[in-house]
Amino acid sequence: MVQWPWQRRPVCRICGADMTRETVAYSAPDAEGRPRRWEGVVQYSCPNGCTTGFLDFRRAFVVGEPSSDRRLRRQQVAWTVTGILVAVGLVAMYVLFMYAIAAIPLAGAVRIGLWVATTVGFATVGALLVLPARRERIAAASAQAPAAATPVSPGSRQTPA
Repeated sequence: MVQWPWQRRPVCRICGADMTRETVAYSAPDAEGRPRRWEGVVQYSCPNGCTTGFLDFRRAFVVGEPSSDRRLRRQQVAWTVTGILVAVGLVAMYVLFMYAIAAIPLAGAVRIGLWVATTVGFATVGALLVLPARRERIAAASAQAPAAATPVSPGSRQTPA
């Protein structure tokens, strides 16, 4: 029977013995330094005690949610509340500016010009405040579709045991 390279069991590079295979859980920080717990990590070790052991993360997956993601969600909720307060404040300021322009005795053309300029200014400020959140939402929606198809794993990273 033909044995393909990906079907072979790893062999110790020092003594040539077949390495023992054990599925373990592994805790380590990810690339950003956050603590992660991996399940399904395959640990290969030499039965003779050589130092050629390694970890195989090809079928591993992350368990649980790190606390930094929860903290990020709380921060997003805080920014949402702050955004609502800023929007209410902008509307209140717009109403006050419109009332002030109406209360000042001015010529009709000047009054209309000030109303238009004030409306354009507040619309610009509102659009600039909303733009970053809209860009993030669009980027998250476009990145979410391909990310759902790929599993979360560090690839075939090999670490000496």
